[in-house]
Amino acid sequence: MHLVDYICRVAIHSGLVIAVAMPVVLVAVWHSHERRWSLLLLTALLVVLHDALILIPRLSVFARLHWSWQESLLATIWPFLLTAIISRVTLRSIGVSTRLRPRWLKPSLVALLLAVAVPAVFFFLGARKRLDT
Repeated sequence: MHLVDYICRVAIHSGLVIAVAMPVVLVAVWHSHERRWSLLLLTALLVVLHDALILIPRLSVFARLHWSWQESLLATIWPFLLTAIISRVTLRSIGVSTRLRPRWLKPSLVALLLAVAVPAVFFFLGARKRLDT
């Protein structure tokens, strides 16, 4: 994929996401007492950053896989990297604000096993084949 194609894909995808969200955002801004346009611009830039990261060409490790593991990993990791790099952005400011309570590990492991089990079952049952061939 050429750089121009990549930039066009990011621009089109980000533009569509922002255009679809724009009516809701404008209604919210219209009814708000504070109109903080800088936060709206930051949100739009984060949408573009997210799209730029998930639309990069796959690395050779991920290229043969049908499901987009690279996109999923990047989409999960970049907000945490943002909190590590920018001091004004904290985990609490992006919504990670709950305190860990005693005995939190066992339910978390059960939820993790369920989240891993569903795709694993489909993978082992043969959903590795492309459906569009």
